[in-house]
Amino acid sequence: MKKSAFTLIELLVVIAIIAILAAILFPVFAQAKVAAKKTQAISNVKNLSTATQIYLSDFDDQFPIANIWNPQNDRTAYNRFVPTPAEQAATFTDVRGINAFNTFYTNSLRAYIKNEGIYDDPVATSTTSIYTLSIANGMPYQNIKSNYGYAYNGLLNSYSSTAVNAPASLILFSQDGNRKAPGAWFANPYMGCENAVRDAACVYKPGHAACASTDNGSTSFVSRSTGGAGWNMYSGHWVVSFADGHAKTRKIGAGSTGPTDPRVDPFTDWQGTNGGALQMKRWWSAENAGGCHAYLFRPDLDFSTWDAAVALP
Repeated sequence: MKKSAFTLIELLVVIAIIAILAAILFPVFAQAKVAAKKTQAISNVKNLSTATQIYLSDFDDQFPIANIWNPQNDRTAYNRFVPTPAEQAATFTDVRGINAFNTFYTNSLRAYIKNEGIYDDPVATSTTSIYTLSIANGMPYQNIKSNYGYAYNGLLNSYSSTAVNAPASLILFSQDGNRKAPGAWFANPYMGCENAVRDAACVYKPGHAACASTDNGSTSFVSRSTGGAGWNMYSGHWVVSFADGHAKTRKIGAGSTGPTDPRVDPFTDWQGTNGGALQMKRWWSAENAGGCHAYLFRPDLDFSTWDAAVALP
């Protein structure tokens, strides 16, 4: 009887065809996976913005608080990791401190968020910097359940939503690079308010020639640190939501050289060098020679007839 079978050449041809198809399809699958995660991230910041809109309706149209006073070390907190939920501070026994922590935006918005997983970005890299940079100088945390990767615009601390000049263009939440932290988070940018928040209001003020952190609200700072995780997320796109509630991604200048557009990119000269070292600069408002505010996040900014910005370290 005559038996039919594949020849060696036929098998090799089939294997070659499968390899070619795999080489074509695997990148497509990878792109689809990234696109799905980006969609999830956009949904996350959209939900955070929606929660903020509900918060505004309950608190006389004032944005959540990002500057608090910490009684344990008697200092204001605007660029430190604040425990979320507040009772995670295992060794923190001062009730005033717990109450202060609960007014911080990550805690005050919890009542309007059904799933705190929306703070957790699907691609960001976890970091343990929380334990060295915590608000209470390294106090331990307990029962950590959630990660936090989206930062609130601290210039909106207690700011009136009706005073925002361009709510459809002003960033409310943004992905803080490829970093997220367990059990706590902070505002970025944050506003300089050295006078104790317990004694003086801390509300955004347009910059002026003598802007200083001792003049509450007249200066601000945006951190470019991501715990070493980098900023080039989602193929160079940045996940953001806005004061009017909508969300999207923006193309940022990660990997570029020279200036970028200060109306859409918080940093510039991503690959510039200074003595051989990488130098990513920040965009500042040009109120004075040193800059007073993180440019892109100013609630008084008109994004259609925008004013000057300068690139500073």
